[in-house]
Amino acid sequence: MEITAKQLKTTAMKAEKQIQITLDQDKNVPDTKIDIERIILSKGNIKIQESEIMVDRIRVNGALEGEVLYLGTDGNSRCSVMEFAIDFEEYFHIESIVPTDHVSMMPELEDLNITLINSRKIGIRAVLNFFVSVSDGQEIESIANAEGDGVQTLHKNLCMTQLIVDKKDIVRLKEEVALPANKPNIYEPLWSYLEFQKVESRIYDHKIEIQGELYIFLLYLGEEEHMPLQFVEWEVPIKTELECYECMEGMVGNIGYRITSRSLEVKPDIDGETRILSAEIGLEMDLKVYEEEEMQILDDVYHWKKELVPHYQTFSYQHLVAKNAAKMKMDQRITLKQVKGQILQILYMDGSCKIDETEIVDGGVHVEGVLDGVVLYLTSDDHVPVGSMPIVLPFSYVIEAKEMKKDDHYRIHAALDQINAAFFDGDEIEVKAEVTFDMIVLSPESADAVVQIEERSFDLNKLQQMPGIIGYIVKPGDTLWKIAKTYYTTIDSIKKLNEEVEDEVRPGMKLLIVKEIEESLDV
Repeated sequence: MEITAKQLKTTAMKAEKQIQITLDQDKNVPDTKIDIERIILSKGNIKIQESEIMVDRIRVNGALEGEVLYLGTDGNSRCSVMEFAIDFEEYFHIESIVPTDHVSMMPELEDLNITLINSRKIGIRAVLNFFVSVSDGQEIESIANAEGDGVQTLHKNLCMTQLIVDKKDIVRLKEEVALPANKPNIYEPLWSYLEFQKVESRIYDHKIEIQGELYIFLLYLGEEEHMPLQFVEWEVPIKTELECYECMEGMVGNIGYRITSRSLEVKPDIDGETRILSAEIGLEMDLKVYEEEEMQILDDVYHWKKELVPHYQTFSYQHLVAKNAAKMKMDQRITLKQVKGQILQILYMDGSCKIDETEIVDGGVHVEGVLDGVVLYLTSDDHVPVGSMPIVLPFSYVIEAKEMKKDDHYRIHAALDQINAAFFDGDEIEVKAEVTFDMIVLSPESADAVVQIEERSFDLNKLQQMPGIIGYIVKPGDTLWKIAKTYYTTIDSIKKLNEEVEDEVRPGMKLLIVKEIEESLDV
């Protein structure tokens, strides 16, 4: 008997968990910086420096890095920026995790609150969320087919979605831009904002293409004294490629990213004037690439001259239910109250999209969350030239997945593609935003695979007691395979003797069966 083997690689989800930690620390203003009179704006970014998978827990080392834009107390209405960093080491308890498991961890800055303690000290309180998913792989060598004289085989088809790529990768995007001719040279950069938006990914043979727009904003002081604050912004199309040997065109990707670093450096141009900006942004890419495969494996086997005993192993697998990149547009007007009459010009709006709850509903996944943003603006007050206003917009949206079931697994990457704010009728601002939800839905399944076929000797006494010709009435649940195997014959023999039988039998049908093994026994 000739055996053909098939390798089955599967991935099973072991655990998903959201873990929250709080950082609370005071920081002194560096000696080189002026005293703080008022905090205008702050921003922060989580940097994971090291993670170690242990038994039932994960150790995480990292830092919260950030900046504070503030108004100084030197009497010149001068703005300045203070940088800070808070180190942390945490142990996350996740039951049943082992070092060989694959762990995906996406940190998110839930909240950052900066308070002024005195002119030389600030208080920093931050809430960090960590979304952790744990999976393990399984590899089974199953039997796809068995061939030989008299060997009867039954096969089954599986629609499997196999995880081909599951890894992190670091991408650095760099661009240089020059100040417009109508803008003065840069004397001191004050506040910068870099964002990667309108991101799209495509899978090709051995590579993944990432493209989008690099948004660059800079608030700065010009070289001339008594010049008002200056600002510039750009939207630069950018494209890059990641090498991925396992990828092939036609595979399905679920690709997320987070920004791990931002830097904006002022450089002189060919004339020695400070008019060039070198922008660099670091992305941590969460790459998951799946391959859909229709495969056939052995389901059962027998021989009408000898006894074949299949041995099975149960394994878990998954198949793709839906892949949807949905876009949600938001358009809302906000009445100005506390800052009414103070806004001279809106500089830019920063924001992030946070999902609070998800629920499987008819036709897809219902998502609830908030768009958490802040508007930076020039004021009409010469003493306080810039100000900021927080904006929180709740949202509710259904990501479509029509064939989804309650026990299906899903992953959602939410990204804020674009956001902006503009004046509307003087006492209102209009906020427009576009959020992209990249969702993949996988249905967990299980099956039995034949991993070994054992040959045994027949019980000749039992066989000889069975009649050579049998009249049989089909019972509910009977199949041609089941009947043929029970009475040591073949499906073809049953069809030949019973002309009304095709590929299926119905309860109540009368069949004539001849035992194929009779000839062997007589000999």
